[in-house]
Amino acid sequence: MKKINLGLAIVAAVMVAGAVYASSVSSYVVPQLVDEINTVITSVEGRITAVEAAGVGGALDSAKIIVGNSGGTGEAQTVTGDISLSNAGVVAITADSIVNADIKSNAAIVYSKLAQGSALSVLGVTGNAEAANASIAAGTDHHVLRRSGTAVGFGLLVDANVDAAAAIAKTKISGNALVDADFNSLRAYLADGLLIHGTLTISATTEKFKTTTTAVYTIAGVTYTKAATDDLVFSAANTINTAAAAIGVAYGIWLVQIDAAGTVSTKPGGGLADQVYASSALAIAALPAVDAGNASLGYILVASPDQTAFTANTTVLTTIGSFSNTQIKALPAAK
Repeated sequence: MKKINLGLAIVAAVMVAGAVYASSVSSYVVPQLVDEINTVITSVEGRITAVEAAGVGGALDSAKIIVGNSGGTGEAQTVTGDISLSNAGVVAITADSIVNADIKSNAAIVYSKLAQGSALSVLGVTGNAEAANASIAAGTDHHVLRRSGTAVGFGLLVDANVDAAAAIAKTKISGNALVDADFNSLRAYLADGLLIHGTLTISATTEKFKTTTTAVYTIAGVTYTKAATDDLVFSAANTINTAAAAIGVAYGIWLVQIDAAGTVSTKPGGGLADQVYASSALAIAALPAVDAGNASLGYILVASPDQTAFTANTTVLTTIGSFSNTQIKALPAAK
């Protein structure tokens, strides 16, 4: 290769020398012509040597290529950076070299080209700090993905997971859910009323009355108790047949009620100061309603003999008085 290139260089030198001689033959002598030819040959040989040193037409290290340097001369270089080149001419992308900016914005890479996730899972970060995405497995039937504290994962929904303002309709709840009738029963149970009666009866002081057991009652949804209490009295000196008229047995009735402070009071039948009901049934029908903020303990029914007046807190209740406890409220049926 070098000999051929040298021959070409000689021919080129002769052509140059001929051109020089033809232009001004009178200015040159033979020695000068020889010097010109030698100069051209030397220059050509130097260029051939430089090219061979760079590997063109000669030796070149494995997997290197010729690259022009800043001086305009070819040099053997190894391919570096985001790709590599093998000695078979195969180009490969260097590991960990591709970043987000290298991907075309509308590349639309299909999911099948991405790493596969675990079965029955979603992709995300379970903790509350930035981290690599990983599969979050749904390992149990009916568990749902939810945040619990500072972690995300699958689990059961419990009462605490339902927002207080969720306002879930009763129609969306099944199984042992409460329905309107259940709520009404519970509302009635928590309303003013007696849960455990106090056992009304006549006192040892026979014109008075008492309770012999602890009464438990609710007012405005709050539960109260009243211990057994003796020597209870009527709230007023109401009467039955105050004129002692000949009308046969006359009946009167008194509601016994209690408030949140535990104060026991009475109300006469029909709100009358003097009662003259012809039968116990008529007297019971006239039983007054409980005052607001009170619960009924029961009632006292009195049968005053013919032509005999009865005065509360004065006339003894022996034989003529009967005591009835208010029916206690029953708990709603268990669900």
